[in-house]
Formats: sequence, structure tokens, C-alpha cells
Amino acid sequence: MIPVQIIEDEYVVLDNHHLLCIAKELGIKLVDVYLDKLNPYTLDFLYLAKEQNIKTVSDMKCLKHEEYTKITTDLMTLFNNI
Repeated sequence: MIPVQIIEDEYVVLDNHHLLCIAKELGIKLVDVYLDKLNPYTLDFLYLAKEQNIKTVSDMKCLKHEEYTKITTDLMTLFNNI
């Protein structure tokens, strides 16, 4: 199941984006989701995604685990220092 939250009348995926990428590649059009709470930095990530014109899973680039970890750590450090 994919954790989501409704923000500004849109479902926003909070985690497990890679599962959506795999589902899309397999032609799966519907997945199970559940409403989850927002993390303090979720709205910051959403802002950055929209700034990069990322609105759907199709707009995302799959990253290697190391790249993802570095970007996440850098962003969390940046926003924790503000």
C-alpha cells in the first residue's frame, strides 16, 4: 500500500514512489493507498517537485539508492538549518 495525503485537493504520494514506477511499467493502473500524516518536510519536497515540473510519477526520474539517500540527506539538512 502507498501512503498518501490530500493536499490542495490532490492526492500526494508520501513514500514508495518506486513501487508506483514499477506498477506503471507493468501496466497496473490502480494501487491500494492509505491516508498518512505529513512529515514536517513533505510540503518542502512538494514545492521543489512542482518547481521542477514533477506532477506525476511519469515525470520522475528513477535514482540509484545512493543518489536518493544523498539528496534526501542534503534537503533535510538544508531545511533543518533554516
